[in-house]
Amino acid sequence: MFTSPTTLSYFLFTDATGAQYKLDQQSGNVWSTKQGAFVWFDASSYQLSLADGTKWSFGSVSGASEQDAGTRYPTVVQDRHGNRILLTYGSAIGGSIQNSSAWLLKIDDVRSTLASNWITYG
Repeated sequence: MFTSPTTLSYFLFTDATGAQYKLDQQSGNVWSTKQGAFVWFDASSYQLSLADGTKWSFGSVSGASEQDAGTRYPTVVQDRHGNRILLTYGSAIGGSIQNSSAWLLKIDDVRSTLASNWITYG
């Protein structure tokens, strides 16, 4: 969220329950919250870190033609043990580039080291 067109004042993180957390404590490019669930967001790498060691990488951003233009979505979710899932999103309206909308195309379980053994949902 911006206090002016060029000044960022905070990030808003919405969890799976719909609860929202205002990340308004800034140290360089890392933003954090003092509310309930302690989370940190590195605005340089677009990575969110949770207190339990889980990391979310936000590699998808909705395109300009989308209703939620500029909103970021997680493309990699990794727990503290290194287990990961990959998320792939669709193309923005009128576009052809994946990961440019909120439309979830597939979820990959990458516990296997061979891509042919990945389990894909979608």
